[in-house]
Amino acid sequence: MQSMLSSLLLTLFLLSASSLPAQSIILSTRSSAAGISGPAGQFEPQELLVTDSLGTAARHLVTRTALDTFLGDANGDLTIHDFTRRIDAVAVNPNPVAGDILGLLLSVDQTLTTLSGQVKDGDIFILTGQGQVQVVFAEDFFANSTQTTTVDVDAFHLAADGTLYFSFANDETTASSTLIAANGGQATLDESTVFKLSPGATEAAILYTRSDILQFVNNALGSSYSTIVDLTGFSNDPSFPGEWIFTTGSTNAAIEGRVFSTAMGGSLAYHLGQTLDSASLGFNDEEVLEGLAVRSGNSDSLRLFGPDTVTSPPGTHAYMVCGATPFQQIQLFGANSLLAAPWTQGISGYSGFPFLYVNPSDPLFSISVSSLDFARFADMNGNAVVSFATAHLPPGLRITMQAFDVGTASVSMPCSAGN
Repeated sequence: MQSMLSSLLLTLFLLSASSLPAQSIILSTRSSAAGISGPAGQFEPQELLVTDSLGTAARHLVTRTALDTFLGDANGDLTIHDFTRRIDAVAVNPNPVAGDILGLLLSVDQTLTTLSGQVKDGDIFILTGQGQVQVVFAEDFFANSTQTTTVDVDAFHLAADGTLYFSFANDETTASSTLIAANGGQATLDESTVFKLSPGATEAAILYTRSDILQFVNNALGSSYSTIVDLTGFSNDPSFPGEWIFTTGSTNAAIEGRVFSTAMGGSLAYHLGQTLDSASLGFNDEEVLEGLAVRSGNSDSLRLFGPDTVTSPPGTHAYMVCGATPFQQIQLFGANSLLAAPWTQGISGYSGFPFLYVNPSDPLFSISVSSLDFARFADMNGNAVVSFATAHLPPGLRITMQAFDVGTASVSMPCSAGN
């Protein structure tokens, strides 16, 4: 009877999927991943991806070169390749602050050096302009709320009312008698445990144990698996209000690469009428999804990809634009930027990314916006390549570029190249 009811509910959901409001699913991968979208079909674990009604196959949302540009020369070595850590958790920030350039909360898998100090793997932070990173929830906050020691946050979700849900990357030992009792008398909290911390509370409660998560997975697959490795992503279910979607790491191919839902006692997660998994996301292999977040509306599609360095001796310095209006003009505008902190200015009146990372007072900016050398027409797929013959840049200097889609008056995120 339960199986028949679940099938009926799922059928009704699929029939009404087209009437659901637009939603973006934001994610990251545990390792480098190949897929059908993006330049050369390659994604890196330092990047954020998205799937929505503009393109159900995962595409870049925030590239590594954009993150490098946001961070600036954080370690002072006169390069701009400092966002070196994997993004292993992401959530939508329901209460964005002034200067937050992404509107997202992030956590990384290892300590990250920034212009404003080091960020630990257990910290949750936002990115602001001028290379600043602001920690919203510190690692000690999670350790204290679970009476554990050093922790690595592996998944989290912040609700609009301030309730925080999270999970750790490793098994942790707690000294809390309350958590031990809720954990079946065991002091070891499994890495797939999901905690809930209500506003004003000082101690977290267990929302789901490892057994709960495993039961959701087995109900979804009609299986009787006895183990999963860990819980790697957690967010609200866009299809079933009040339920949750999550991802897990596993050595079992039937589990790995899938997104599950707590709906109906455990089911496969759906987005735009199809299951959320490696195949529907366009990956070539089963990929462990790390970050997982749901944001209302579609995400901007204009993306700019650039080189890590400007070659020496002189060579080709190429940028690729994706997601532009087919057959419409694309204009690159750029500036020579001095390290360490990026130059940032908010802009209005345009769609897409609302910040300018190229300095309009730089002579290169005036040249770029008025020269056809920086302009191309997108092809039928909305792609364009702009190439330059360049010489090696001196240390401490970078070229920062952004793209402008004339058809939609949309601005891309920036990317920088330099040595």
